[in-house]
Amino acid sequence: MNLRTEKALGRMCGYLREAHPRSAEEIADEMMAILSDREAWTAKKEAQYYNARYNSWVRKGLEADEEEGE
Repeated sequence: MNLRTEKALGRMCGYLREAHPRSAEEIADEMMAILSDREAWTAKKEAQYYNARYNSWVRKGLEADEEEGE
């Protein structure tokens, strides 16, 4: 499994340094948690991007309708 980003790798290194995991399972659990956090963050940012695009489209559409009505 690949942590994909420098920040995720830094979190994993910090965990290994501070927590002193006793088994490979603990390490794998933490890696999965880090990946899950990263995926949730990515999904949030993607949703924000598309929401902003949709809102822009709605505003532009409303502005065009108002101009036609004048």
